Amino acid sequence: TQAFHTKILLDVDYANHIPTWINDVLASLGKIAPTGTAKSTAAAKIPESTRGTTRLDPVIGRVKDLVNLNDRGSAKETLHIEIEFDEAISYSPGDAVGIILPADKDGTVPAPRLYSIASSQATNPKEVHLTVAHATYKNPDGSIGYGVCSHYLMQQKPADEIQFYIQSNQRFRLPDDDATDVIMIGPG
Repeated sequence: TQAFHTKILLDVDYANHIPTWINDVLASLGKIAPTGTAKSTAAAKIPESTRGTTRLDPVIGRVKDLVNLNDRGSAKETLHIEIEFDEAISYSPGDAVGIILPADKDGTVPAPRLYSIASSQATNPKEVHLTVAHATYKNPDGSIGYGVCSHYLMQQKPADEIQFYIQSNQRFRLPDDDATDVIMIGPG
């Protein structure tokens, strides 16, 4: 056997490369396929955009609202954060939001952080809601340190812009039939 197309290796952001890869494979198939076959193969659906589905092509949302979920006097900080967006992106139950953090003072861009989505797109079509606990820890010198992304989110105000993308979770999907019984366990 002989390959009809050159193999490519992709990392976790493979979705951004799919349209080009499909076009290249179809072109290679067109060179070896009998006449007439290439036309039906070329009609395959090619994704138009990966916008908002990869950290390489995030969307920009705006903070709509922040609600403190902790009672007065609580030592914990947990916020309900509502982010509105204009892009045509979608998400499903079980998906996560990847928050793109701004570059550090030295120019290093921290890795995106994933947060479970705490909203239904059926109820809030142009919004994504997050529940974020402010992560803290004690440094060896006794000072308090903060989680990079949770600290960043805690400092946001309404109308501030946040770059994000939707991380699809193929391992968790609700049944298509709403009448199907579901047992869900939240051990955390």
